[in-house]
Amino acid sequence: MAEPWSDAVAMRIGSGGEDEQRRFLESHRQEALLLTRALATGGRAVRPVSRLGGRPNLPARLEWPRDEDGPLRFLAQLDLDTLSGHSVFGGLRASGMLFFFFNELPFNAAQPGRVLHARREEAAAAPPRDAPADLRPYRDSPGGIEEMSLHLASNRRWAAATRYLPCWLLEARPITDFPAEPSGFHAWPQALRSLYTREYEDRRRARIADQLGGFQPFVQPQARQLVRAGEPMPAAGGRDERDWPPGAGWPYAWLHVVTFAGMLRHYIKGELEWVEWWRGGGSRDRRLRGLERAHAQRAAYIDQNRAVILGWAAEAFEWMSRSQDHDPFSAPDPADVAVFRRWVAGLGEGYTATPIGYFQLAETAILGMDLLLNYAPDVATQVMPPALLRMVLMRHLPARQLSAASSELVRHQFLGTHKAIQRADHGFAVPHRLLAQFDSDSSAWLSLGGGGNIQFWIPEEDWAQQRFDRCVAITETS
Repeated sequence: MAEPWSDAVAMRIGSGGEDEQRRFLESHRQEALLLTRALATGGRAVRPVSRLGGRPNLPARLEWPRDEDGPLRFLAQLDLDTLSGHSVFGGLRASGMLFFFFNELPFNAAQPGRVLHARREEAAAAPPRDAPADLRPYRDSPGGIEEMSLHLASNRRWAAATRYLPCWLLEARPITDFPAEPSGFHAWPQALRSLYTREYEDRRRARIADQLGGFQPFVQPQARQLVRAGEPMPAAGGRDERDWPPGAGWPYAWLHVVTFAGMLRHYIKGELEWVEWWRGGGSRDRRLRGLERAHAQRAAYIDQNRAVILGWAAEAFEWMSRSQDHDPFSAPDPADVAVFRRWVAGLGEGYTATPIGYFQLAETAILGMDLLLNYAPDVATQVMPPALLRMVLMRHLPARQLSAASSELVRHQFLGTHKAIQRADHGFAVPHRLLAQFDSDSSAWLSLGGGGNIQFWIPEEDWAQQRFDRCVAITETS
């Protein structure tokens, strides 16, 4: 239990030196369960276990929560019977399944989330439940993916899969944590605040390495980073690895074809719109002062190669149209694979001479593989080569940066201290504790509050009684 700041504490620390300071700081340590994602293969996406996304094992007697915007989106379910074996519960025996729902439009909602609780036997008997028919589509995704999704809107299997957040198992890892600003922090002496901040940051970085066996993973690998990860990729003709079309079997699914083509069209559209903006007065934008010559050359280059670029867009649309006749999670036949790869290889040669914004062949191919992992993990594990599968799965380990000095946990978490983005203290009228927190998780297509998180808080007295109907949801935006 954290020792509150008081005059007596100040006197003791003042006379006891650094050892007494560190004892006081250690009193603010909190236990928590870090919830890391694992592939929901082999039918585990429908079992009553801890999961992120998918469809909930919500008993029929419980009404699907709604607010003024309509049905809330299912976020996660947590199996208390499994979790309560950890010491973070302090001997409290919790049971049943918790269901977390959220409104991805937090600025519209007075209460951006809800928590429901079901008895263990109820959840175990409940099949995965479909969302209400008026649940709005989830649109928080990169622009190229949005364009691709609209193109596949009439495909039943794609529509069914993408109506819900991608389904991942959640596995609990015990961690210790320290709040960013403990209660009364601003009354502490400056030297003590500095020591605490330094200790907190050091422990946070060390904890990442400890939890992940000392390996510092990353979530958004560039092709270049994948090469550094120890799995060299063939670079045809000595080109930069960013222009590398993946191994001999790619595309492994029609989803990869339509993702690649959709992203290419998205970037071409953006590049042509940028040229129009530049010609229409963007060259006078003060933010670009000193870069006028470089941007003028870029605009001229795009104008000179407009016919080639528009040809690529038309060819990409043809591939998107062809994909409509196929299950996006099925494999193209070898003849289609060969023709598509020849087109991409030629595009790579042309791309080095006519760059399209930030479009890069390898990264766009990786994006398609990532989508397959999210929405059809059983297919992905069957069709992707094991070495490549391991590399793409690096995107799903719980840290955002490759550098050990700047690694940041993706904090899906049960109990402990919250990840403070805007507020260290929410100022509850009665004592509350963090029940669960879910973080923005780009590789699972989960964005909360524009890259922030959503926290579910429970009154202390309700936690002791295992009562979950008065939980409060708070969204912190980045």
